[in-house]
Amino acid sequence: MQKTPLLLLILLLASCGVADDRVRIKGSFKNIKQAECYIYSAEGVFAGVDTLKIENGDFDYERPLTKPTVLTLLFPNFSELPIIAEPGKEITVKGNAGHLQATEIGGTKDNKLLTDFRLHNLKKSKSDVRMAAAQFIRDNAGTQAAIAALKEYFLKVESYDETILGLLDAIRKAQPGNAEVLRLDNYYRGMLVNTVGKPLPDFRAETIDGREVLTQQLKGKPTLIVCCAGWSNDTPNLFLKLRRLRNAYGEKLGMLILSLDTDKQLINKRLQTDTLQAVPTICNGRAFASPLVTLLGVRYVPSIMLVNADGRITARDITVKDLEEKVSNMLK
Repeated sequence: MQKTPLLLLILLLASCGVADDRVRIKGSFKNIKQAECYIYSAEGVFAGVDTLKIENGDFDYERPLTKPTVLTLLFPNFSELPIIAEPGKEITVKGNAGHLQATEIGGTKDNKLLTDFRLHNLKKSKSDVRMAAAQFIRDNAGTQAAIAALKEYFLKVESYDETILGLLDAIRKAQPGNAEVLRLDNYYRGMLVNTVGKPLPDFRAETIDGREVLTQQLKGKPTLIVCCAGWSNDTPNLFLKLRRLRNAYGEKLGMLILSLDTDKQLINKRLQTDTLQAVPTICNGRAFASPLVTLLGVRYVPSIMLVNADGRITARDITVKDLEEKVSNMLK
């Protein structure tokens, strides 16, 4: 009779734990009774987006996980909260929906480290927090907390600067085998190196009709480097504006098209339809995995870069809407 309760207690305690290949995120928020939030991995540790339901302010979410990663919790008002997930761990969350920056996240060393930093810097100015975050990342470069801080304080901004390169270097050095860090580096480095004012990097590529294109060939006149894809809804409007620019400026304006299509024939057909077949066009069928796409730091399509006659970048990530105005201002 005495063994049965003890056995049941052991089984009950075991059932409350988290399996080694799963993570549990459990907690509560004040000022939010019921909501449907989303949780996802920006680095693709798991595919798609999961739903996290808050009922009476509480939630309990669990999913398979094989390695530590930074997850993003997205609220209905589009506010975001980074959570460092680890296999076999239960992450605890306690916060107020009206003041997410004061949320306390625990359950692991990295979550506590990041929470302590965030709470300590709540009342500081944005510039002071940024300086503190840079030092935090250097001091903790070997942790997931450093990756989360890099994303939170340096990558969720409208413009980037070279500070991020140094921080990426520190994290890469401390975590040389972390695939998540390598993906971050590959995604941002090309864009950070090729900022406005910098010379266009040296490259050699082949067009879809077999011509060789070198960086040096783009010097001597302003040039548009147009990154596009046939599957983008903006492409017809973009090509319409490219035709207008060619008619307006002729040989005064150079153009180079970098297609992210996986089928060369599709982009070739589009060029002929839009009478842009004379524009040198590069397409190796590898989309965002193209070496030139990585080198230039292309994040989305369409993405347009303007290079002056000296081969220096004067604008990048130009929108289709602003394209004609940007070119007109340069060629006045």
